Amino acid sequence: MDILKHKIELLGQNFFFFAPAGDDCFPGTLAGMKKNDWKLDKIDFKSGDAFVDIGCNIGLISLFVARLFPYVQVYSFDPNPVAIQCLKLAMVENNLDNIKPYHLAIGEEDKYDVEFVTYSENETCTVEKTISNLREIKYLSNMLSFGTMFDNLIEEDEIKYLKCDIEGGEFKLFDYIKEFRPDIFKNIEYLHIEIHPFDDSNPPTKKLKDLVTKQFGNKVFF
Repeated sequence: MDILKHKIELLGQNFFFFAPAGDDCFPGTLAGMKKNDWKLDKIDFKSGDAFVDIGCNIGLISLFVARLFPYVQVYSFDPNPVAIQCLKLAMVENNLDNIKPYHLAIGEEDKYDVEFVTYSENETCTVEKTISNLREIKYLSNMLSFGTMFDNLIEEDEIKYLKCDIEGGEFKLFDYIKEFRPDIFKNIEYLHIEIHPFDDSNPPTKKLKDLVTKQFGNKVFF
């Protein structure tokens, strides 16, 4: 598999990132970054804050936060080992030491060897097989519950900003947090969540949007 180096400039910050040749997952993220979908420059990050990137893919958002706010600790999680490899390459290329990358899925329970699938070896966006079995390329990843992650891997007492993009796994994840670890909601200040699908006519989508809006108010971004 050929992994290519790319360069981007955003908000006056130049940085490099890596992606497999032919990967069509990252252009959408780049477009969203250029539109400032994550509102990162509006967040009052301070020294010692934690930024947690669940479903980081090749790490574009993680890299941007680490470059823009070198005093913030970034935690990056993805079940695709190729995506994490790309992130690690970019950390070296950009001389960043404030990212902790993990080849792990974050979900509703602790599980070993969970199967994640994608359409081709060059695609870095994966989804848990229980959500979609229509994809052919398979990867195994251990999964941690959000509670295990928060208690054991996040060194800070609070998460300043949580980015969650886990391709449909967000429903089970937030059901778990609401039922078993509601205390964690008080320890997250900002949330950006991708909901699949985003259509309010889908009852689980409306339920999740209502939940996070109630918890975070104007500090949740979709």
